[in-house]
Amino acid sequence: ALASKGVEVTVIEKAKLSSTLEKSFDGRTAAIAYRSYKFINSIGAWAEMEKHGQPINDIRVSDNGSSLFTHFDHTEIGDDPFGYIIENRY
Repeated sequence: ALASKGVEVTVIEKAKLSSTLEKSFDGRTAAIAYRSYKFINSIGAWAEMEKHGQPINDIRVSDNGSSLFTHFDHTEIGDDPFGYIIENRY
C-alpha cells in the first residue's frame, strides 16, 4: 500500500521465506481486527490469506478459571465477524 503511493519500502526478515512457510516454523497466530482485515483486503493481500483465516464470531472473556465470563456475539452488531484468526506464516 505504501509502495503504491511512492513510498520506498524494505522488508527485513532474518528467516528465509521458504522456512517461514513450513508447518514447523511458527505455530503462533494473529487476531486481525475487522477494520484491519478491510485494509488488508483493499490492497489485495487478503485474497492469498483468506483460505487460511477463520472468522472471529464469538469472544468469551473470563478470569483464571472463574465461572463468570463476558460473552460477545458478532450477530449483536451485524453480520460481519469481529475479525479473523490466521497463522502468522500466512
